[in-house]
Amino acid sequence: MRTLLVTVVALAFTGLAAANDDQKEFVRELELKAAKLEPKKGAKVGEPTKVASKAELAKAVDDQDAADAIAKLVDFEKEYVLIFVWAGSGGDKLTAAVEKDAVVFAVKRGLTKDLRQHAHVFAVAKGAEWSMAK
Repeated sequence: MRTLLVTVVALAFTGLAAANDDQKEFVRELELKAAKLEPKKGAKVGEPTKVASKAELAKAVDDQDAADAIAKLVDFEKEYVLIFVWAGSGGDKLTAAVEKDAVVFAVKRGLTKDLRQHAHVFAVAKGAEWSMAK
């Protein structure tokens, strides 16, 4: 009985690890601590900037240091970049999840009335589609 229980638990953890590996292959958030990404007037969280090359990155990001930091973390042969920049509540959260062969981004709006700048940059596998959760 113990052996069966241990086997079931081990298989469950293996399945979770495989799911996390799939997500890592499709999407990953880039850690950009010092990068300055400012929202443009009228920027909305559900309308990211898609960047598929270093040339597009230079046009999309005004701060050269931020563009260089992103370029170092991304292989544009295998990935494209989605840059989400907006102003909103300090409690706003943006998450990514893999559903089938697509990446679905979800926004949870914060309840505080403080206006904060938000910037999230994701590398997405070249063949993967993306959408915003409804």
